[in-house]
Amino acid sequence: MDLEHPYVKAALSQQPLPQVPESTQIESEILRADSLWAAGDSAGALKTLCELEMLQPWKEERHDLYSRGIRALAVGDLPSAYQAFESAARENGQDVFAAERAVNIAFWMACAGKMLAAGGLLCEVVNSKPFAGGVLAFAQHMNGDSVSAEQTARRAIELGFKDPWTLHAVAHALYSLGRSAECAGWLRQHRPDVAECSTFMRTHMEFHLALCLLDVSDAAGIAELLNGPLWGALPPTERDDYWAATGVLAVLWKAELREVVVKGPSTLPEITLQHLTGADVTKSMVFSLCILRFKLKGGDWLARILNAAEDTQNPVFAAVAKAVQAAYAGDGWAQAAALIAPFVERLSELGASPEQREVVEEFAVLTLKRGGYAAEIKRWLSKHHRAGVGFYDQLK
Repeated sequence: MDLEHPYVKAALSQQPLPQVPESTQIESEILRADSLWAAGDSAGALKTLCELEMLQPWKEERHDLYSRGIRALAVGDLPSAYQAFESAARENGQDVFAAERAVNIAFWMACAGKMLAAGGLLCEVVNSKPFAGGVLAFAQHMNGDSVSAEQTARRAIELGFKDPWTLHAVAHALYSLGRSAECAGWLRQHRPDVAECSTFMRTHMEFHLALCLLDVSDAAGIAELLNGPLWGALPPTERDDYWAATGVLAVLWKAELREVVVKGPSTLPEITLQHLTGADVTKSMVFSLCILRFKLKGGDWLARILNAAEDTQNPVFAAVAKAVQAAYAGDGWAQAAALIAPFVERLSELGASPEQREVVEEFAVLTLKRGGYAAEIKRWLSKHHRAGVGFYDQLK
């Protein structure tokens, strides 16, 4: 796809997506279908593709692959969607949009290997195409190679490709490598570079900054974020953004777990939950657990999680939810530890990035500590310890 097309450029730049007008051009109509799916109009996307396929001959295989990919997304078939977009990127190694979409779909499926398989298709263009470096770097990071991820992203930035996702990839790498103070400086330095981004991207970068500040126990800095760009300074419509609101809950829970006392209104969790009344329990398992932590009374959120876990055959999701319930509103931490111990090495099955999932990982390991599971804690530390972060010392 043409990287200069307004829709493609906005999508890869993490900016609000523009409407795509009707066109006689095949690629533009495919992007219009994609834009309808992205806006939640799956029926409209399918209708557009049906009409296009009746009127236009598929002169290129990749048009058909895009159509298959969007169709699969519209019906929630992520494996088929990944296969289609990965094939489109493989057919045309310069198609950054297809590769980025395949990487994202693999991320949604919690398949880090597939992320790298798709991102790796851009290896030959990371030094010549915008956005490619950030896509590959994030895939490298998700596969545990944060050193290469930082190198890939910084090289792209040096070449002038300073898009938000590439800046974001550097932040992931720095944090993973335990360089939290440096990461905080990086995020503050590049705030102006994401000022025109979507609500998700702007608040997501602030979420990363909050994680860094938790690493250095900067309670005042976290309070400033919560009162400012992470939440307090957002207009009401932006507070309705799912990722913005759940990010706040994740930060509050993580601060609680680390015993970092953040000054602010005690009602902030309740205020945040008001913006999540219509949340889909299946949108993110990690953030559904963050909602559960603060929604243990007067609701059916736990039941909804357990139903979703049964439907998707995900015992990890169910076990962690039951452990949260036991720890904070049930039989206590010993019971919570017994529930979570068999699954503590499978928490990656909850999806999300390691940085987003870290709050659940830390709940799990602190629960194990209270339950006296020394061997399990030792194994956890061997996988998750980040050099230079004092939090981990208390677990040894």
